[in-house]
Amino acid sequence: MGAEAIQQLAETTAAVATRKKRQSAPGRRLQKGGVLYSQEARSMRQEREIEEEQKKEDREDRQMSAYIRRLPEEQRTAFLHEMEGDNLERATRLQARLTQRRQQAAQRRAERRARNREAAQREA
Repeated sequence: MGAEAIQQLAETTAAVATRKKRQSAPGRRLQKGGVLYSQEARSMRQEREIEEEQKKEDREDRQMSAYIRRLPEEQRTAFLHEMEGDNLERATRLQARLTQRRQQAAQRRAERRARNREAAQREA
């Protein structure tokens, strides 16, 4: 009787651990219908990571702007005077990043269209 109880406890514990692992995985839907190939899933994940990184950078920029606005007038002018050269570089960097985002979005749209065409040809 004791050996059976220990075995059942081990099986129950394993089942609970497996269920927790399965439920903790992100239940994010990647695609509606069709076959999802591993390469497509990887590229979707990479795109999501890139977008998250861009959001993080944007949030940092907004925080810096809010910090500057909250400074008293004399401190703000001193801070901006010190950062004059860096602000030019930062503005250039922001413009380059915006251009890069537009290019990446256009590239993703083109790739998505190509994948959709290939899927439609396979189905036909």
